[in-house]
Amino acid sequence: MITTTERVDDWIEGWCRARGVQRVREDGAWLVDVGAESRTRERILVDPSPSALQAGAERTAGPREWLTVIGLGDDARLAPAAGLELVAGDESLMAALLGPGRTAEGALLEGAVLEAADGVASVRLLVDGVVAAQGTAAVHGTVAVLDRIETDARFRRRGLGRRVVDALTAWAGSEGARSGLLVASTDGRALYLTLGWEVVAPVRIWRGAALRDPGQGCAAAGR
Repeated sequence: MITTTERVDDWIEGWCRARGVQRVREDGAWLVDVGAESRTRERILVDPSPSALQAGAERTAGPREWLTVIGLGDDARLAPAAGLELVAGDESLMAALLGPGRTAEGALLEGAVLEAADGVASVRLLVDGVVAAQGTAAVHGTVAVLDRIETDARFRRRGLGRRVVDALTAWAGSEGARSGLLVASTDGRALYLTLGWEVVAPVRIWRGAALRDPGQGCAAAGR
């Protein structure tokens, strides 16, 4: 039986490959140099002990550093992260078997573009010249990781996200992938459940608290 830790290791491998970023192991956690607008680094823990979670929370300094905890369904065990700012409290690590199906081209809509190289593929669906939906996938071994499946708010409820997922999983199957992994938002989870994906573990994300401006502190004290 595949453990949650093994699935997370596979997800980290594909996620970093999809984004072209580096990661290292540090004191039992994955530390990823994300380099995104939202954060510079992300520390990822799987079912951490209270002491490991406390250490991870203490090392998450400032709003540009994130702490992600996969597992720990009991909210009481997350108390060491209470001093951080919650970013997402209801995401999910999900998995699915990828069976034979349509080709990637057959899963696309007219106006769609699929680009693939070195085990990474991206799909963009265009409507009237606007990118209406898009996503990325990376394959390593027999595992595919889907990332950043997004639909523009103006084009939702047209099944475009489903088409992106279909195209990416079809491409991944042609590359030898037999299973898929992703981290889904609350809204995304509803879509993936209808497509046969299963929840593996809860995912919660925090960021470091914003550093207080000393000047602001003085002003408040003198009010």
